[in-house]
Amino acid sequence: MHPAIPLLLELQKTDNEIAALRANLETAPKRIRENDAKLNGARSAVAAAKDALAQIVATRKKTEFEVSEWRERAKKFRSQTSAVKTNEAYKALLHEIANAEAEMGKLEDVQLEQMMSAEEAEKNVKASEAALRQSEQSIVVNLLGDFCARSKPQTAGRYFFARKNRRANSRGSSGCLHARRKTPPRRGACRGRERTVPRLRHAIASARLPGSVQTGKS
Repeated sequence: MHPAIPLLLELQKTDNEIAALRANLETAPKRIRENDAKLNGARSAVAAAKDALAQIVATRKKTEFEVSEWRERAKKFRSQTSAVKTNEAYKALLHEIANAEAEMGKLEDVQLEQMMSAEEAEKNVKASEAALRQSEQSIVVNLLGDFCARSKPQTAGRYFFARKNRRANSRGSSGCLHARRKTPPRRGACRGRERTVPRLRHAIASARLPGSVQTGKS
């Protein structure tokens, strides 16, 4: 095989990766606009649901205030019935009391409808917020997927060279045996070995057998 063929294959692979990155870069503005539109739509839905809920709550408070007014009015008319002295005045008070109770009953029916509308509005708010979170999560997942797909070759290359450098450093240039071990050496172990070996050599060189000593004296 010609020695240039592996280089050409590697060059072709690099060109393909560059083409894929350029294509992804060209489609990036479109994807950004789509994601922005998706998020803006979800945020607008949340804002609209919250506004609707706020309007219903404000209307409920107004209705509650009107009900309390009619209740106080009916109470006031009832308290006046014991003080009237004519039948006409008594009948007039009874008519006002009945009118106040009728208005109060109508408003209480409106309150029930408003309570149901408020519950439905709260459900819409929760649903719109859940849709917004889902949209944000889907966009993040897509971005992470694209990033991992693009960075996988570079990550593998960095891992290979880092592992190669660790192996080269593990060999080391020191003569100590602990330099090649995975576990850290004991403090002073190599230094103690370096001191012990010369002492042994000196002891062996200075040792004399009794026979050799006598021979030397003779």
